[in-house]
Amino acid sequence: MNDELGLAPTPGPLTAGLPTAGAATPAEGAGIIRLRSEYVLSEPMDKEWIRRCTAELAPRLAPGDDARAYVIDVPDGSMAASALGLIHRVLPAPSSPGGWQAACTWSPHTRMPGAAATPEPLSARCSTSSAPSP
Repeated sequence: MNDELGLAPTPGPLTAGLPTAGAATPAEGAGIIRLRSEYVLSEPMDKEWIRRCTAELAPRLAPGDDARAYVIDVPDGSMAASALGLIHRVLPAPSSPGGWQAACTWSPHTRMPGAAATPEPLSARCSTSSAPSP
């Protein structure tokens, strides 16, 4: 998905072995919600709230809906980092042109090369996406 936006890293010695951010799918909604619960909110959500938030987010990650997210997975398949944006019509502001919602990294991977790779493609995609029609 990054390729279609022109955001794929140029292959070479500096990018070899680095994790890359990929556009999230509805199936990754639960992982995004779990990271948000653990590392963004002041208190983690209980299982019922995680279920409710996942049910809200997952369909919104489908193409054409109003949520955009990028994730980085680690070799064991778990999610290491995510960045989530909700596209909605607002007046632009220098501090928030892309409608940022949250970007977080699972703490064991905070200093991992590429852990900060999720916000950049999200910001680019949010700034080129149009909000769904009301």
